[in-house]
Amino acid sequence: MDLTQRSLVIGARKRFDGRIKSCRMHDLLRDLCLKKGREINFLERIYHYKDAYPPSSNYRTNNQCRLCIHSDLFEKFIRISLSYSPAIVQSFLCFSNDSEDKLRSVRRFASRNNPFDDVCSFIYQTFKLLRVLDLWSGNAYITSKLAQLVNLRYLAIMLNDYCELPPSISNLSNLETLIIFTYSEIILPHNFWMIPKLRHLYTKEASYSLPFLSEEAAMYDSCPSVLENLRTIANLKPYGPVQDLLARTPHLTKLGFRGPLISYSGRCMFPNLDSVRHLETLKLHNTFRIQSTNLQGVKFPANLKRLTLRYTGIEWKEISTLGMLLPNLELLKLESDACWGLQWATTDPGFLRLKFLKLKNLKVERWITCSSHFPTLQHLLLESCENLEEIPSSLGDVLTLEMIEVAFCHPSAEESAKKIKEEQDSNGNNGLKVLIRNTSVTFESV
Repeated sequence: MDLTQRSLVIGARKRFDGRIKSCRMHDLLRDLCLKKGREINFLERIYHYKDAYPPSSNYRTNNQCRLCIHSDLFEKFIRISLSYSPAIVQSFLCFSNDSEDKLRSVRRFASRNNPFDDVCSFIYQTFKLLRVLDLWSGNAYITSKLAQLVNLRYLAIMLNDYCELPPSISNLSNLETLIIFTYSEIILPHNFWMIPKLRHLYTKEASYSLPFLSEEAAMYDSCPSVLENLRTIANLKPYGPVQDLLARTPHLTKLGFRGPLISYSGRCMFPNLDSVRHLETLKLHNTFRIQSTNLQGVKFPANLKRLTLRYTGIEWKEISTLGMLLPNLELLKLESDACWGLQWATTDPGFLRLKFLKLKNLKVERWITCSSHFPTLQHLLLESCENLEEIPSSLGDVLTLEMIEVAFCHPSAEESAKKIKEEQDSNGNNGLKVLIRNTSVTFESV
């Protein structure tokens, strides 16, 4: 926080509670940090081929602890690496400029016989003291050689094909975070849950469901009865031995399901969450399209603070009951047909602790509510709700409201946001900010 107050770094994105999620840095300060990092052997950023061979470098003096290389140079890394000492390097990161670069990498190295495979094998065999390995910006294959990196704590990797992780991955006894980016299927080995220090298990992908857990994995006899350290599981399919896995993860705080969450009869059918009493964040992404459903028989953990729903088609009247079912809810994201119906009329008691509300890609036309149903709301975000006629004017009376964002919505909804701002200004409340974004203009209130 001290760095932001001194304008050394800029908060690019913030969480709903005001905490900074990602930062940016002024270009001059960034250049200074990169130069100083290289001088003290903290970080070597290799953007151009010549960066790997500074005039004064040689094998002995080029003892960088962290290497950061652009994905365009990844093919040449075997030659570039000769300038660095394998006994010193602890972190290796492959980066690209943006998501488009990542997509180009996917297309460029889509075949199994690609140079990334050889380079990855070289890294696994050569830099055996690595603690951080980030290959998210370049296609790779996980082989049994990866198990040689016994000091690895963080692994992020992009896979471009069907992948069955080798059983030897359980030898990564110090691994705490595993992030996999892929468009295809992932199969975990039967002994995967024997990685003793694993805390966070993520997948990042675009539009396809990931069968993230094989039946053999959770039921394997040698797996520990309780996974004490596991805190995060993302994009887990909602069937198979999931219930057994949840029973083994009593300290889980973040959980995401992606798959068919709705039955043919229109009832929610994701696993019972009673055993994960410490769960605070839950994301439900349904892949079986159904017109509408309800929350009958659904039990959420009472401590849940953050809930995201996508394609669930839950009737609006059921959404209104979430405030009663989840008394500690602080963040609610309703995205991409998460709700069914043209009108949302909130009911008592409302969402008494909700601070952040996001409505995105919904077909709702009318929203009827009052300030007492959102007494602690701080941030309202509406995105691509093209049919919504207006934002309820009563929300302007919420004393805690700090921001209203309207992105790519109907012009009448944009005007209602501006009207709320004008009314609050006339009442002496100058703390409310309104941000409007559409295809032609961006409006931000002062």
